[in-house]
Amino acid sequence: MPSQSATFSVQDLGYLTALGTVALNSGPIPELEQAWRARLSGHDERPATVRKVIWDSWGRSIAGGVNPDDSDYRFVDPQHLAATLAANRVLIAAAAQVMRGLLAYNPRGHINLTDAEGTTLYFCGLESDAGGYALAGVGAGHQLHRAGPG
Repeated sequence: MPSQSATFSVQDLGYLTALGTVALNSGPIPELEQAWRARLSGHDERPATVRKVIWDSWGRSIAGGVNPDDSDYRFVDPQHLAATLAANRVLIAAAAQVMRGLLAYNPRGHINLTDAEGTTLYFCGLESDAGGYALAGVGAGHQLHRAGPG
């Protein structure tokens, strides 16, 4: 497999250096979690510990009505899923390579590629077990929305 290189901005390198491997392997970073909760509470002033792209993403999620407390999955009709995956096959193929590469920078992370309706098109991540890290299952076909009545 050919090696791939990544290009980071000075700000990205600063964050990676400041976090170090201990922070990346110890779960949520308290300052980041505090900033996230502040953003959910309506604070608009971005703390220096949060990159602008992340802060803006949180704002778009809030404006779009994403409920952070609603993490129930509902499954998509298999025929609808097949059509959705077929319509997005080029995007999925391109994104999958990038997503797998990004996992090297956060080995405890998971990445979901979703469409505008929240249907998971592709998922990848690493899971930890007694033997170390292993690639988690890769799949598609659930939505990150509560099913709702009816």
